[in-house]
Amino acid sequence: MNVKKYYSIPYVSNSSLSWFQVSPLYCRKRMRGEIEEANKSYLTLGTQVHLSLLEPEAFRSMYAVIDAQIPKTETQKQFASTYLELVRAGIDEEKAALTAYRENYVFEKKTDKVIANNIQRLLTDLDKYISYLRAKGEYVEILSTSNFNLIQSVISTVKNHKKAKELFDLNGEEECRDVLESDIEAYNELPIFWEYPIITDGKPIMCKSLIDRLIINHKEKKITLVDLKTTSKLGAFKDIFESYKYHRQLSFYWGAIESKFTEFTDYSRETYIVACSTVEPLECRVFSIGQEFLDKGTLEIAELMQDISWHILSDSWDYPREYYEGDGTEIL
Repeated sequence: MNVKKYYSIPYVSNSSLSWFQVSPLYCRKRMRGEIEEANKSYLTLGTQVHLSLLEPEAFRSMYAVIDAQIPKTETQKQFASTYLELVRAGIDEEKAALTAYRENYVFEKKTDKVIANNIQRLLTDLDKYISYLRAKGEYVEILSTSNFNLIQSVISTVKNHKKAKELFDLNGEEECRDVLESDIEAYNELPIFWEYPIITDGKPIMCKSLIDRLIINHKEKKITLVDLKTTSKLGAFKDIFESYKYHRQLSFYWGAIESKFTEFTDYSRETYIVACSTVEPLECRVFSIGQEFLDKGTLEIAELMQDISWHILSDSWDYPREYYEGDGTEIL
């Protein structure tokens, strides 16, 4: 499934639980796409590492690596795009450059000579970028060589870690891949849409989970859940695990897995986080997650789902549940 399509479906995800803890109103607006992530830059590298390792074909279709200097400003990018669009429409290159300059730069009080020099400098500076746009317009994003090398270096730490290499089945393989064989089923970026059962008067809540890697070993009767994390603070990962409530996320994933693979209830389970550093020194560590953490997450999910169910049934989202059921005050 296309990842964008997955995120567009307004079902409850693990992220929704965190949004709900901010406030019910914030949760609803985030799920509806009315509020976007304030700063997505810190997520970008993690997304690129995930794609490059787990969905290499998608990575190659979305990102192109060029040695040309990426324009420093949005105005330069827009100038290049406008110029190329006009040229493709059959406009003379000189006229196209002047039109693109007029649409993107303020040039009052500048002489024709100054404008001509500015245009020529732009065309020279952006020559390789424009050539790239002309030939590779189908790519979603451009990666600099340095960023691409960083992504590959991070992935190399996974390939060189004995347990991580085993979990991602990289023994003798250049790429992690889906496998459907008689003894092994392995899935990367597996979307699961499922119902969370509410025991009380509420209806099941529609949920969604995107599993980084799931391995079902029928010979050993074992299911292995693997979650890939990137972090700039690998040394403090145990604190990060608690702060970001990864135990709850993994429990939520197991709820999805149990819902989809109902025939394997007698299989044993293993849960791992593969954590990669994105700053020097680049390292990879593999953490085995004990059942006590998953049980804790299951309890937290149950409490949150009860409240979410109440808000869904009442269609009251402006305040927390206790506001509606009490005198308007909330207990800290």
